[in-house]
Amino acid sequence: MRVFFGDERHASPDSNESNFHMATESLFSKGVLKSEQITRIKGEYPDTEKAALEYEKALREYFSLKDGEFPSFDLLLLGMGDEGHTLSLFPGTKALHETRRIVVRNWVGKFYTERITLTAAAANHAAEVMFLITRADKAPALKAVLEGPYEPEQLPAQYIQPHSGNSLWLIDRDAAKMLTVGIRE
Repeated sequence: MRVFFGDERHASPDSNESNFHMATESLFSKGVLKSEQITRIKGEYPDTEKAALEYEKALREYFSLKDGEFPSFDLLLLGMGDEGHTLSLFPGTKALHETRRIVVRNWVGKFYTERITLTAAAANHAAEVMFLITRADKAPALKAVLEGPYEPEQLPAQYIQPHSGNSLWLIDRDAAKMLTVGIRE
């Protein structure tokens, strides 16, 4: 097994803001994986473009990619924010329009910070995309993403549609409370 990250905050790996830190606390610290099985994004770099380019290079090397090719992750586990973002693809941000790169830095004005993220183009090459959505505050965005019009500029999670893979949405009752179709227990 090999673990890669979909995005990272502009933070050190020991910061409570870091996705790597959160994954380490909840999963990696349990000793199931060795450190060489984990490839993280170096969000601590002052230059987030350097972090994005370095991470893209690591992905290209691991997957033996040629120019123009994207990695095909076996499973891409995603969440979604209460405004419909996924990864660090936020409404109205430049990263939404990137079609050639695997990883980019993305200015997120909402938080007045940069993030490093996989692009939608890269995410859509995954064999399986699994969204895990919890909490009632996400219900309106979830309804809009799944049952509303296709408006990915406002709801970036709509951009994630694997080309030849599958999508699975695991949703708790609170997040699903506004949905009208597709509810199974």
